[in-house]
Amino acid sequence: MRTPRAPRETRSPGLEPLAVLPVFVTLTGKRAVLAGANGGAAWKVKLLAAAGAHVDVFAPEPT
Repeated sequence: MRTPRAPRETRSPGLEPLAVLPVFVTLTGKRAVLAGANGGAAWKVKLLAAAGAHVDVFAPEPT
């Protein structure tokens, strides 16, 4: 009889935790949604728009 398997957390050896996941996606003509109004939000909107995305921003106050 087999021992039941259970999920467990693993980490890749030699890879430190990342603050962000760099992902390259074609955004031309796509919708991007940004939620929040922290200091980096305006920069992120500019970056998404520069990549060709139609950006919708949801924030408690415009910045």
